[in-house]
Amino acid sequence: IEVTVYPELAVNFVVSSQNECEPAYIVFTNESSFSPGATIIWDFGDGTTSNEINPIHEYTEPGVYDISLEIQNIVGCVDTVSLLLNDLITIRPSPNAGIDASPRVQSILTPEIEFFDLSKEYLDTWLEPGNGDIVEEPNGIYFYSDTGSYLARIIAVNESGCYDTAAVKIKIEPIYALFIPNAFSP
Repeated sequence: IEVTVYPELAVNFVVSSQNECEPAYIVFTNESSFSPGATIIWDFGDGTTSNEINPIHEYTEPGVYDISLEIQNIVGCVDTVSLLLNDLITIRPSPNAGIDASPRVQSILTPEIEFFDLSKEYLDTWLEPGNGDIVEEPNGIYFYSDTGSYLARIIAVNESGCYDTAAVKIKIEPIYALFIPNAFSP
């Protein structure tokens, strides 16, 4: 006689992180023992649920979230067991980085670009003009020393240690001079 032995129902899970900046993607790993065909119900504490065994959930709002996992065995050890962990995940607010530049295209003869820090809800910001430099005061005029296309970025950090980045494309064009004589001599 062939006998099938099902595991005793037990609920346990781990998360990839308990403290992140928004938006945050948290991986939930189900370490429970359950029979094949069991019903799995995750509650992420933000009004959303999932029936996946190991879901990945995106938190878009700052807050503290209770997480629960409920498993209902329908064969073998028929039972329903759940695990609720209060205040398991903390999502911290992120700053809103913003940048503008004028003009965005300039020649190498006048390679100055004025940058404007449009960031909100930040503690500190700095500018990376795209050429390896770091400018601690992002508002103001920056002089490029070479032609090319640059991706200037502003980085904002807030009091909870969360970062945000915004970027603008800058182009410094070369100037070509061509002398065409108006008379030829042999």
